Amino acid sequence: MAAFSDPFLKNLCAGKEFLWHTKPPRGRSGGMLVGINLGTFDVGEIEEGEYFVRFRIRNKEDGFQWNLIWGCTR
Repeated sequence: MAAFSDPFLKNLCAGKEFLWHTKPPRGRSGGMLVGINLGTFDVGEIEEGEYFVRFRIRNKEDGFQWNLIWGCTR
């Protein structure tokens, strides 16, 4: 996966503060680009598997914690 420039990523999120995580393609599976709005969420842990990325996040407004799992199929 090509590297993304800061101006490109800022344009995607309308200039808001985001944490960006990329995972390059593997075999036939495409790469991943995941963005988390840091104005809304705190990011605790990031786990990267062979075909997924898991974020442990907490909503800043109500403190609710959850896992966001982003994956692809082979």
